Formats: sequence, structure tokens, C-alpha cells
Amino acid sequence: MRRLKKLMALDAMRVLMGILFVILATSIFSRYFLTFSNIGSVLKSQAIIGIMAIGELFVILLGGIDISIGAVYGIAGTLSALLLDAGLPAALCVPLAIACGILIGWVNGMLVARLRMAPFIVTLGTMGIVRGVNLILTGATSRSISDPSFLAIDAGSILFIPLPLLLLLAFFILSDIFLKETVLGGRLYAIGGDENAARMLGIDVKGIKLTAYMLCGALAAVGGVIGASKVSASYPLAGNGYEFEVIAAVIVGGALMSGGKGTVLGAVLGAIFIGILKNSILQLGISQYWQQALSGFAIIFVLIVSTRVARVRES
Repeated sequence: MRRLKKLMALDAMRVLMGILFVILATSIFSRYFLTFSNIGSVLKSQAIIGIMAIGELFVILLGGIDISIGAVYGIAGTLSALLLDAGLPAALCVPLAIACGILIGWVNGMLVARLRMAPFIVTLGTMGIVRGVNLILTGATSRSISDPSFLAIDAGSILFIPLPLLLLLAFFILSDIFLKETVLGGRLYAIGGDENAARMLGIDVKGIKLTAYMLCGALAAVGGVIGASKVSASYPLAGNGYEFEVIAAVIVGGALMSGGKGTVLGAVLGAIFIGILKNSILQLGISQYWQQALSGFAIIFVLIVSTRVARVRES
């Protein structure tokens, strides 16, 4: 166990070193990169990905995956816009949008845990369903949002710190405590490490899987609410492709797709790394089409390293 903790700490350190390397390398060629406004903008933008990555981490720790998070992100923004148009206050719209994400996570969890269906296939199906429902609700058109209290979710700040970053910090602290200090958090690692052994020890594998998918759906919806507040509108295809970036952040942060390994710190640092990398590409004048390609290269590289780490753990 101590060796595993050391390996996870090294994963976070590697990501942090990668972030510093990209920052230093880009700042040599672009004087506008290493500025307070630019770095602050990147961190604020990646707060959404970081929050969603924390939710995805819970699922990946179990050896599962949820690729419906981008669709949940989109429909959470749409529901917020529709409910606001109906005259409901933002204080009620936001919890209802998050409840929708929890419901979708519950469906995913039931199909994966109770019916033992493949997580990739299940969440691929729910992604299509949720995307379709979103298109039906919006009529394939965007809806603007003008409610000041809702827009304050992204535009507001406390002590000059943007609310999205404060929300990311809050979820980071709560999730880190949950995984490190609670019995349920420890059982997530146990199930991901060896599900059959966990089941023989009397751990409620099905119930914990269900909880993990519900948490993932909830945090994806939180990201959708912040995203809708950020652009002052909801779009029928909002969040399209976010599942790739979120999963990339978790994997780059040191989590294993086979489960049993990963940290909240690693997932958040992975999100920041990808954001810094994308911004550096734009600052250097490189085509933005390279963003996804470089993210893919980063995932493959980290998977190679993670595979070797997994073999060390097994030995």
C-alpha cells in the first residue's frame, strides 16, 4: 500500500513537472503566455474540466468508464435555460439540473452494476439518448440566458477569485477527503484493484458502483451549469467532445483504466495540463487542429507509463 501511494504521488509530480515544462517552453516563444490574465483565464476555463474529471475519476477507479458526461453537460445547461425561461429562480434551476445528472448517472449505474453490462456500451447508449433528448428540447437551436443570478455562477468572484475556481477547490477538497478518509472511498480502490476479492470480503460492489456513476453524473451536470453560465446560453451540442478531454485529464493524472489507482490531485492537474497545452498551441500560432492530436499523444504516452506501473504493482 505504501508503495502504491508513492507511485501515485510520483504520478502527480510528473504531471506538475509537465505543466511547468510547457509553461517555461511556451513563455520563451510567446511573451503573452506567462501573464496573470492568460494563466488565470486558462485555470478558470479548465475548472469545468477539472470538476468533471473528479466525477470521472470515481468511475475509472472502479475499472469503468462514462462517456456520457459530455451529453450530461449539455442537457444540464439546456434544462437550466428552459427552467429559467419558465420563471423558476436560479436557486431552484441549478439543483434540478444537477438532479438530472444524478438520474442519468443512476441509469448508467443500474445497467452496469445490476445488469452487468459493459460500461462503454451502456454510456455510449445513454450519450446518444441524452443528446437526442437535448436536441428535442431545444429544437436544435440555442437558448440565451439573461438571469443575473445564474450568470453570476461564472462571472462572480470572492476575494478576486472566480467562483468556478472556488467550486473546483471545494470539490477537490471534499473528494480528496472522501477517497482518503472514508470507508466508501477506500472500497472504491478495493473494487478497482480486485472486484472478485472485494465481493468475497462482503463489500457491496453493486451499491458502490451505483454511487460512483451517480456522483459522476452530478459533477458532469455541475460542469454543464457553469458552462451555460459562462456563455450565457445553452446549445444543443454543448459539451460535444468533452468526454475525450475529461477522460484524458484523468488518465494523464495517473489513473489506470483497469481501476484501483488514481488521485483527485492527479485528475485536476491533468485537466490543468491539457488546458495549458491547448493554450500554448494557440499562443505559438500552431493550428488548433493539433490540440486533439497532441492530447491523444499525451494519453498514449501516459498509458504506456501507467501499464509499466501496473506491472510493477502486480509483481
